[in-house]
Amino acid sequence: LAPSGSSDPYGLRRAATILIESAWGWPRTFPSFVAAMQAANQGYTAQGMILDGGQALKLLADLFASRYEALMPEVRHDILEAALLQEDTAAVLNPRALKVRIAAVEQLGADTAFVHTATRPANIVAAAEKKGVQIGEVAKLDSAEGETLLKAVGEVEKPLSEAAKAASPQEIARLLQTLASPINAFFDSTMVMVEDEQVRSSRLGLLRKTNQALRTAGDFTKIVIEG
Repeated sequence: LAPSGSSDPYGLRRAATILIESAWGWPRTFPSFVAAMQAANQGYTAQGMILDGGQALKLLADLFASRYEALMPEVRHDILEAALLQEDTAAVLNPRALKVRIAAVEQLGADTAFVHTATRPANIVAAAEKKGVQIGEVAKLDSAEGETLLKAVGEVEKPLSEAAKAASPQEIARLLQTLASPINAFFDSTMVMVEDEQVRSSRLGLLRKTNQALRTAGDFTKIVIEG
């Protein structure tokens, strides 16, 4: 029974708040609550009570998302939305990782030029997915700037993962800033939606890979740029 309006018969909002604050106050690393929720669902299954685990996770993620906004009123709404990655249940249900992403997005979001750059791969990939355009593996870029971008992304993937595990938003921001120049160089020199299907699919694959790296901090398309 998910909370709705003033109805919260099991006090789930308060329970979610306690879970989030417990994760924030834990002295060591703290995993996403996905595993805990799955273990709970298995407990019900063992007792013959079959529940929709996927729907339960989605509802829990929605509940956590609503709690974050109440618990962090000082965080700008668009910053929180960018860092939340709400379509990624595991990301939403990891309160410690969310705080790291918020700090990284706050740092990077202050750089308007970087935000404009970071939104370009995300927007093109989203438009291609909406139209059903094939996005494949990076196999045939036919672009020197594309190869440079591919190399740059490859070089930061492991360090980004390590920075996220180490809860270092400053390092995440520093690593992502190194991608700005090769991203801009690629777009300045290379058309993505070309006639050659393999080239187009590869270039879209490169942008998807680039966007995945950028999402270590968050979804920069959510950032509101004033003026």
